[in-house]
Amino acid sequence: MHTDGLTPSRGVWACLAVVTALACLAVAAKGWTVALDDVALIVVVSALFICIGAAYARWRPSPAISAACGALAFFILSTAALASLSYVGVGVGRPLVDAQFARLDAAAGFDWNAHLAAVLERPWLAHVLTLAYFSCQAQFMVVILGLALVDRKALGEFMILYAATAVIVVVVSVALPAAGAYIHHAPDPNLLAGLPDPEAGRWHMRDFTALRDGSFQHLSIGGVEGLITFPSFHTVLGVLFARALLRLPYLGLAGIALNGVMIISTLSIGGHYLVDVLAGGGIALAAVAALQAARTVAVPAPGRGREACPA
Repeated sequence: MHTDGLTPSRGVWACLAVVTALACLAVAAKGWTVALDDVALIVVVSALFICIGAAYARWRPSPAISAACGALAFFILSTAALASLSYVGVGVGRPLVDAQFARLDAAAGFDWNAHLAAVLERPWLAHVLTLAYFSCQAQFMVVILGLALVDRKALGEFMILYAATAVIVVVVSVALPAAGAYIHHAPDPNLLAGLPDPEAGRWHMRDFTALRDGSFQHLSIGGVEGLITFPSFHTVLGVLFARALLRLPYLGLAGIALNGVMIISTLSIGGHYLVDVLAGGGIALAAVAALQAARTVAVPAPGRGREACPA
């Protein structure tokens, strides 16, 4: 995979520029005010990483540091742009489909309330699931820094998969919005005191409700919540993290175990339906398969030399 010396490649950065422009236009069209201090911090930190990466690419060559800095800048900027688009998407206000998702869970034989009760009966399990659910940021750092050291091609692929699947999740969530299993099933709030965070699965509802009733007027990117129920992006990340950690020495099996637990945690801690998890897993696996197919096509056929891979 040609990366132009950048992680990810120039083409992926160009796609991010388009997505960012769309996010800015969409927010402007909504007429929202934006917390400029948040924007300034994002721009300054990202620019700092880009400058450091450029310095270590050109004047003091260190491919690992350059790749890590590029990936961190891309992660910060893409997350901000996609989070903004997710807020605009919720504001579209299409009818909620929670009832349909709950029926699909039931048809598959999954009882969300029974699952939650089983977790609440085991406080140790609730704590383990909570830790796994909130491991995303730490896993991002381990994956970016680790792959920058041992497999920069894999790092570029990881960033492509992260951005591509996030776009897909945002688009699908606009068409099929849901408030989440905690809102639909409405378990007794007194029972939720047994969770490490009694607000589990409901953190997003203030912004979610304001976006849908039109009262939301101010976007603070530094304080955005995860608003998307279907598909589960935590599940997408669980698959991508596990795949990436397999490339790192000694972390493969631990990564699979941790992300398996994280995916399970999306049900009770994240308030997802089972169909959210299945859809998220399907998107992640499809994206990985598409990337591998594209990589195979880009490799010259044996004996064909450069002819099989035209410039």
